[in-house]
Amino acid sequence: MHITFYRKTATLSLLATLLLSLCFFTTVNATGQNAVQNPGFEYATDWETFYSSFQGSYAQVQDSTYKYNGTYSGLTQTTNPKQEFCSASLYQSLEVPVLNVSTFSYWIRKGESALNGYYSAEVQIQLSGYTLHYYHPINSQEAPMPQDTDTHKYINAGSLVKPSGVFILGVSRDLYVDLTNKFGYFIADHNITGIKLLSRGSKNLQSGEKFGQRINWDHVYMQPYHPRTQINKWAVLICGGWPGAPLQQGIVNAINMAYTTLQGLGYDNETIYLVSPMPNHDADGDNISDVDAYSHPANISSSITSWLKGHSDPNDICFIYAMSHGGGQEWIDMEFHWYFVVVEGSKIYDYQMAGWINQVAYGTLTFAIEACYSGGFIEDVSDPDNRIVITSTTDDKGCMNDKEEDMIPCFSYGFFHNLSEGGSVGDAFNAGWLRVQAQWGNTTNQYDPWLDDNGDGVGHKGVIPFPHEPDGELAIITWL
Repeated sequence: MHITFYRKTATLSLLATLLLSLCFFTTVNATGQNAVQNPGFEYATDWETFYSSFQGSYAQVQDSTYKYNGTYSGLTQTTNPKQEFCSASLYQSLEVPVLNVSTFSYWIRKGESALNGYYSAEVQIQLSGYTLHYYHPINSQEAPMPQDTDTHKYINAGSLVKPSGVFILGVSRDLYVDLTNKFGYFIADHNITGIKLLSRGSKNLQSGEKFGQRINWDHVYMQPYHPRTQINKWAVLICGGWPGAPLQQGIVNAINMAYTTLQGLGYDNETIYLVSPMPNHDADGDNISDVDAYSHPANISSSITSWLKGHSDPNDICFIYAMSHGGGQEWIDMEFHWYFVVVEGSKIYDYQMAGWINQVAYGTLTFAIEACYSGGFIEDVSDPDNRIVITSTTDDKGCMNDKEEDMIPCFSYGFFHNLSEGGSVGDAFNAGWLRVQAQWGNTTNQYDPWLDDNGDGVGHKGVIPFPHEPDGELAIITWL
């Protein structure tokens, strides 16, 4: 087995400065010997043997240091200021079923010689026709993360700052979940064909202020999960209110949009459980009722503690969406609690919803609610175990209908419209929040959607990534 190492030459434009791009092509054998000043790639155990025997393995990248020395063929110095852009990569050929992988871990070590001239680093997980990028920018100005495309998806796996001395960053991801979240569950039918490790840097050839880069990738490790079953997706939709209630049509329209959005994402009437006060509620417009249960509190409880609990397992994706009128600050058992309203004037409280959800096993679970004062649900429903809680407003403000779409709440419209276009849960939250701000941000009815996904019970508003806040990191890489 051998590893191929690439280097190429090209002319780039960056902020009106032409950058000269260098790439190398050489072959590195299993002992890491090479013909030029390139990194070695050494094995504790052969990766192909690892994947046929499932014994476990790691690979160690010794060094990927690039320094301009004026001897590289193809280098020209016609720009002013003159700059060099180096791109180094190591490639490992694999043939591994996606269903057989789980934890993927690696360490990045950046030495002092990388304090200047460093742009970004990446780990690329390559499949036939698709690439997942674990991206490491130095900062958003010098190396903004590229936008996702149909075949290339990016995950910000951690920025590398410019420290004094050696800086080590450890990354551990569930590779199977990342691939399926980013590309969809069809990706489970593919094989991982290769892994590429990249580091990039630059140097001003005129001033000499920047001097290459030094990135060491230590102990790249892939852990198999065998056997692994397909991840399934389940959704519970709770239509609140009651026939003839104020703004009831807006509640129904939001539920219908949620239902058809989920259908577009691969759900069907076997994986969506609809609770509604209307026995003939046709959510997808096919003239057939989609109702699974009448929206009495006991049935809402059963939809989660019986139906969802009975179907979901620890690998699965779960989504619960409630749409209704809401209220809060009721004093119960020496605490204030918030609620949404269902039939016959009944109320579903935050602590009840939390208790029901806590009975369900899942891989990730998203609970979203559109109701006035719904932000009060975050404290109780929040949990650090891969749970995302989204509320259409804070715990002391109401919600408003969309100004452009007839009779549908503003946040929910933006949220589900983005999901229908392939956005992640975090993308959809951003879209909903921005739509609320655009329509209601400078009015007396201003309100702010909240999100919590780190389990601290505190919601945050704005666009992910939130400044100086950890919330949003799970939502932005979770797809329904």
